[in-house]
Amino acid sequence: MLNSGKAAERLTNKLRTVRPRGWRSVWTAAAIGAALTTGMIGLSAVPSSAHTTGTPIPAAAAARLRILMSRTARFDGDAHPSSISAVATTFGAAMLTLAPGDSVPGMTRQPAYLVVMKGNFTLKDASVPPGARQPSGRYLAIAIDPSTLRPIAVNLRNQPATVTLRSYGPVANLLQRR
Repeated sequence: MLNSGKAAERLTNKLRTVRPRGWRSVWTAAAIGAALTTGMIGLSAVPSSAHTTGTPIPAAAAARLRILMSRTARFDGDAHPSSISAVATTFGAAMLTLAPGDSVPGMTRQPAYLVVMKGNFTLKDASVPPGARQPSGRYLAIAIDPSTLRPIAVNLRNQPATVTLRSYGPVANLLQRR
């Protein structure tokens, strides 16, 4: 298994040049890294053996993801997204939602949580050319390494993905209504 930092870097380099039509591509984990890093303070990671594809996300992991994704949504401009859903899968399967047709050699079997949020997001930390607007969209999809709770890949778009989360296994509703 590749180091998650190196894996994210490889993914970033590969996906910078490949942008599926219709996607507003934000491929670096750094795009939301500050929000997730801020959210990870005080949260312990969940061992990657805690799940397999097709099984529910463990309750402890779902609770941590709920906190992280709520903070991420707030940081990226929508404190009250209309949905936050997650599923335990592999990185290779998550790529079907993040970037259909793309893969990163050596990472296809790496466990991952795929989180999709629906709301109105603007990625404040995304690297953009001078004078360009920050990427914005309605669907924020994030693949997360379950052992570190750090993002592996990120995508933001205006249309829902063609592959539903249900096709990967049981979906956890991470939305907290107060």
